[in-house]
Amino acid sequence: MPWCVLLCENVHAAHPKVREVFTRALDQGFIVESRGKKIYLSDTVVLLTADLCAADRSALGFLRTGSGTGAPSGAGAGAEEKDLATRLGPELMAQVDLVCSLVPDSGQARARWLEQHLLATLGERCRRRGVEVDFDRSLVAWLLEQRETVTTTRDWERLVDRHVSPLLIPHLEDPGRGDRRLTVRWEAGEIRVEVERET
Repeated sequence: MPWCVLLCENVHAAHPKVREVFTRALDQGFIVESRGKKIYLSDTVVLLTADLCAADRSALGFLRTGSGTGAPSGAGAGAEEKDLATRLGPELMAQVDLVCSLVPDSGQARARWLEQHLLATLGERCRRRGVEVDFDRSLVAWLLEQRETVTTTRDWERLVDRHVSPLLIPHLEDPGRGDRRLTVRWEAGEIRVEVERET
């Protein structure tokens, strides 16, 4: 039987009763669905995500514990596990086999992902409509500047859908315009679309 992956994001934000039910399910090895059927976790990798430093970020005033830089109070994996046990409960932490803290984000890796996946997908959709789109490095740099406001892949997609896609739509709707190659760049505080007309 192939392994399944059960991903539970932002467990720190869940209601304590929800965490209690989930802890019991991990302890017993199964979850009971709404129809009463047991879903066994024996061949399942369960991934839980929790914000280790939410308490440090949200604290106000002068008597904050921790550095305020997003690092949890204390040092090393022991401090992280203590922080998690305090916030999620020792019963849930007793079910955890491994704690992985986030590695600082690499700007180059993020830029590569934006270019090769997110913008490449948008470019492919435009190409199917007969328009080639080049995304300038200035646009990628601007997107990277927004990383404080986005956390998930879906957030990145929404950002592009909100700011970039609307500028491309007019060029895709009217094939008679002759707009066959577009360059999208960040310039003078705004996203601009430059058109190379068909000759």
